[in-house]
Amino acid sequence: MLLQVKNLKTKFNTKKGIINAVNGVDFDIEKGEVVAVVGESGSGKSVTSLSIMGLLSEGRTSVEGEILFKSENLLAKSKREFQDIRGNQISMIFQEPMTSLNPVFTIGRQISEALIRHEKLTKKQAEEKAIEMLDLVGIPSPEKRLKNYPHQMSGGMRQRVMIAMALACNPELLIADEPTTALDVTIQAQILELMINLKEKLGTSILLITHDLGVVAETADRVVVMYCGKVVEKGTVDEIFNNPQHPYTKGLLNSIPKVEEKEEKLFMIPGMVPNPLNLPSGCAFSDRCSYCKDICKVKEPSLIASKDREVRCFLYSEKEGA
Repeated sequence: MLLQVKNLKTKFNTKKGIINAVNGVDFDIEKGEVVAVVGESGSGKSVTSLSIMGLLSEGRTSVEGEILFKSENLLAKSKREFQDIRGNQISMIFQEPMTSLNPVFTIGRQISEALIRHEKLTKKQAEEKAIEMLDLVGIPSPEKRLKNYPHQMSGGMRQRVMIAMALACNPELLIADEPTTALDVTIQAQILELMINLKEKLGTSILLITHDLGVVAETADRVVVMYCGKVVEKGTVDEIFNNPQHPYTKGLLNSIPKVEEKEEKLFMIPGMVPNPLNLPSGCAFSDRCSYCKDICKVKEPSLIASKDREVRCFLYSEKEGA
């Protein structure tokens, strides 16, 4: 197993109280596998990815549990040890490249920096590898683009640069946090195709953070559905899309627009994601769930495992006879 996340808990200490942004999350990723983490804004997806990368600010944030990368707990590593892994064995593509790329450095310098730091290449060797990477992600005239600054490139080009940077050191795990959200539909398709092709060529495992279920259907092997900082369902793509068990998963899938139902109103999950400082008692989804029963209001369901499926719902436990 390449990555194992065990009982991950990430807390933010705010003036109004402690926010349990990630609360007991478990999942794993095998080599060459694409695992998608899905859910609405505020479900804890991005915080999970930042916890794995060790990119959360210290002081008001605490991360507990285990993040085992090749059987070694990343949370037990020193800052220096983590820096040797981050950007080298584990890399990340961020949601908005314009805020992730440094505006005062050229593209070439930013890609070369990781190569010099981790691969111990000379400046010339790093520039040559940077050109190779830009060519690999489909950027024309890479030798000229090497001298460009981020503002001189389009959104799609900048995202390709981010992917080139992330893959420069041939990482074993690539974390992609909403990699296509800021792009138009045509560029989205190109970026997704690029990521899958690179996975097949390099054998890179991918942790895909997204709310776009269309993207998940095209790219992922397994799916982790999160709500209010917890996993509510896990399964293969086929299981999740063809036979969803948790009411929240069903709601997400029903919210996908269907071409054949042009005159019908789009389905919408009622209500809003609750304030993390004031979660409802019992199941966090109970206030929005059309299947809610009395027990859901007072008791939180456990994550029930059955074959390759895990579901946090009393309805599922009744089906399984638990």
